[in-house]
Amino acid sequence: MAIVTMIHIPFSPTAKHKEQNSELVLCQLPGLSCMGCCTKYAVKGRAAIERQLIRDTQRFKKTKDPHQFSFDSGPEVAKGSEICKTLIKEGNNVFCPAHPKSAYTQGIDMREFCCKGYWCQTMKAFKTWKRERQEAMIAFVRSKNYDWYTYSVANDTGASLKEFLAYEVEQEKKESTIPQDYPDDLQLQQDSSLVLHLPHHDGCKQFQELQQQSSPQTPQDRH
Repeated sequence: MAIVTMIHIPFSPTAKHKEQNSELVLCQLPGLSCMGCCTKYAVKGRAAIERQLIRDTQRFKKTKDPHQFSFDSGPEVAKGSEICKTLIKEGNNVFCPAHPKSAYTQGIDMREFCCKGYWCQTMKAFKTWKRERQEAMIAFVRSKNYDWYTYSVANDTGASLKEFLAYEVEQEKKESTIPQDYPDDLQLQQDSSLVLHLPHHDGCKQFQELQQQSSPQTPQDRH
């Protein structure tokens, strides 16, 4: 009877394994991270997740090899756990050290058993936007003072996306609102060179003076 020996070949990065790190993603921001899609079904049970993170962070410290760490987690990475067992916690960041965005991989994807093409609904929408809008959402989520857990819940449930879209609507309303005491369109056309470059209150004052000067005089005014 032949004995088959399984040999694990160490990871050897090539050009095809490298990803472009210029792409913006919500998952890993400096000082803020999301692990919403790395849970069994949805982010829940913070205490249980934190216990698992302590165990896996200690395991990674012993391995010190992101690819070996990912491989050792096995194909059933969430078996007996609420989260993927390749996640670790450093400071306020919870992340996969084998991920190409990790500081341990230098842009190389070292993940073994991962649904690499999966994106949550929040990230799916985010990926379709122009960079300027992406940067606006990143600034918005940073203003919310999330930690790793609340940020993960917000992205996983779509709450962060809904709140940002509502914020955009409010900003558009503010930008499109015209003060009621602003000069009417006809006068703006006649005196645009004098009025439009002035601050709002000065513009209204200048408009009133111009209106008095240009209004036709009555017989009583001429006497």
